[in-house]
Amino acid sequence: MGLIQLGELQRALDILVHLCKIQPQSAEAHYNRGSLLGKLERYEDELDAYRQAIALKPRFVRAYVNLGVALRDLRRFDEALLQFKKALSIDPNDVGARTNRAQTNLLLGEFEHGWREYEWRWRDGTGSHGFPQSTLWTGGQPIRDRTILVHHEQGFGDTLQFVRFVDRLSAAGARVVLRVQYALLPLLKIYRGAAEVIGETGEVPHFDYHIPTLSLPFALKVRAPDLAVTGPYVHADDALVRQWDDLFAASARRRKVGIVWSGSRTHVNDHNRSISLEQLTPLFDADADFFALQHDVRDSDRTCLAQLEHRAVLRDVSAQLTTFAETAALIARLDLVISVDTAVAHLAGALGKPVWIAVPFMPDWRWQLDRSDSPWYAQAHLFRQTTRGDWTGVVAALRAELDAWRGP
Repeated sequence: MGLIQLGELQRALDILVHLCKIQPQSAEAHYNRGSLLGKLERYEDELDAYRQAIALKPRFVRAYVNLGVALRDLRRFDEALLQFKKALSIDPNDVGARTNRAQTNLLLGEFEHGWREYEWRWRDGTGSHGFPQSTLWTGGQPIRDRTILVHHEQGFGDTLQFVRFVDRLSAAGARVVLRVQYALLPLLKIYRGAAEVIGETGEVPHFDYHIPTLSLPFALKVRAPDLAVTGPYVHADDALVRQWDDLFAASARRRKVGIVWSGSRTHVNDHNRSISLEQLTPLFDADADFFALQHDVRDSDRTCLAQLEHRAVLRDVSAQLTTFAETAALIARLDLVISVDTAVAHLAGALGKPVWIAVPFMPDWRWQLDRSDSPWYAQAHLFRQTTRGDWTGVVAALRAELDAWRGP
C-alpha cells in the first residue's frame, strides 16, 4: 500500500487489477480494488468490485459495509441500509456496520435509531475516553445533586455543536464539570450550563458519572424538535470584541463578511468538504469587506490569498486568531460568516451569527439532506453541491445571495 500513501493511485490500481486476474478467486483482492476505485471516484466500478468480493465470499462483512457506504455516498439509502443489515446478520457486533448505519439514520433524520446505534463508536478500538464504563451516565440514573463529567470527543466543531445539551443536565439539578480542548477553553471557561470547565489534560475532580459530549443526545432522548436553541448559547468576550475597533473603523458602512474555505487537513472527509480559495474568487467582487478567518492556510492557497490582499478585497487576520475566543470576538463584529463545514461554521452558529455553509454532495449526517436550513442553528443557510466534487454552482449561488442580501 506504499503506492497509495505516495498518491500513486493509478499505479496501485494497475497492480490490483493484475492481482485479480492472476488470483480471480481472491475476495480480498477484489475488496481492495473496490476501496481504491472509490478513492479514484470510479463509483460504479467500486460497487462492482465489492459485489464480486461478496460473490466469492458470501460472509465477507467488511465488503458488505463498504458496499453500503459506497451506496450511501451515491444517495441510494435503502440499498445502503440493506447492506448494513446483511453485514449485521452475519456479525451482529460489527462496529463498522453499526456506526455506518447509525450515521445513515441520523442523515435521514431517524434520530432515535441513530443516536442509540452511534454509541457503538466506542467499540472499534480506535478511541477511548479513559473512564470506567461503570460510571457512564446513560440517561436512566438520577443526577440531581450528582456531579457529571461531560468530556469532549472528536473535533472542535463537535464540542461547539453538542455543548448546548449540557444546560439540560444542570437544569435537572446536576453539577456539571465540562472538559474541553484547550483551544476552546478560553471561550467556554464560563459556559453557563457548567459549574466548572477544565482543559483536556487538566486534573479531573471527583465525579459520580461521566458522559462523552456526543452521547448526550442519546442519554437525553433528543428528538428533532429538541435540537434548536433560542438565541446564542456561546458568547464572545466583550474585552476581546473591543480589540477589533481599529480594524473596523474604516468599514463601518460596508457589510463585513468572514470567510473560511478549508478545514483540518487530517479530517477523514477533508477532500470533499474543503474548497480552494481560487474557486471562491467570484465572491470577492461583491460589495462587502471580506476577512479571512482561515487558521491554517495551505501552500496551494497562498498565492491567491496574496493577490486578493494586494487587491485589498480580502484581509487576512488569521495571525491574530490564536484561540476560538479571539475568533468569536471577531465574528461578533461581522455581519455574516461564509464557511465550509468546519469548526468556524459551528462557532458562528453557536454565537447566533448568520452563517452560510457550503455543503458537499454527500454531507456529514448533521446537515441532513436537501434542506437549505438547519435544525441546529437558526441563522444557518446551507448551500449544497448538486454534483459530487463540483463547487461551481455553490459559489454562484453564494454570490447571487450575497448580492441580494442586505444584512441581518
